[in-house]
Amino acid sequence: MILGSGGSRVLIAGTGSHPDGSTLPDVPAVAATVAELRRVFAERCGLTDRQLGEPVLDPTHTEFGDALSQAASEAEGVLLFYYVGHGIVSPSNELFLATRETDHHTERLHRALPYSIVEQAISRTAARTVVVVLDCCFAGRAELPARPAAVAAVELAARGGAYVLAAASGEERALAVPGEPYTAFSAALITVLREGDPAGLPDLTIEGVYRYLRRTLPAQGLPAPSRRLAERADD
Repeated sequence: MILGSGGSRVLIAGTGSHPDGSTLPDVPAVAATVAELRRVFAERCGLTDRQLGEPVLDPTHTEFGDALSQAASEAEGVLLFYYVGHGIVSPSNELFLATRETDHHTERLHRALPYSIVEQAISRTAARTVVVVLDCCFAGRAELPARPAAVAAVELAARGGAYVLAAASGEERALAVPGEPYTAFSAALITVLREGDPAGLPDLTIEGVYRYLRRTLPAQGLPAPSRRLAERADD
């Protein structure tokens, strides 16, 4: 599947601001990162305004969940969900995505979005290919979304699969370098979308993006990304 094909839907979400007194520091680069990601997906991947929708910036956990459910319900070709912000690990080792309401790392986590909600929304989508990109700490804890039990084998075989691209392992922190306009992981992803990979193939796939990031980010002293994939989503 091509990202710019008909029926594709992209949701870009980011949280850079938190309540006063929060133990989570604000990340000023999130707003510019989200805006530039939307721009580069439109310019380089051929996505329309309707396919991109409006970015979800500094949402509440309810706004976040509603936007994700809507995008998943509208997608038929490719569903791409991209999150930039803080990732939090609960005492039970579950990954949560911070919202503007999140004020403590492990307290009041009902004000963050559990990654399990992402999995549930994606498992119900009609999209043939699902891609999740997490630019947050501990992103490697994210699992592939499960397939609906009712999907027939022939339909499953026709699907493109699922792909999770994580900015860091399940034990590492993603970085936003002070003074830089974008977060470190997303800055590199924006670069490869704009300029391509001189060492890669002419057509850029999500697996090609992963290999580029895996090669270039550690060379800059940044965490190496991780990924999970199923079926043919890497192409």
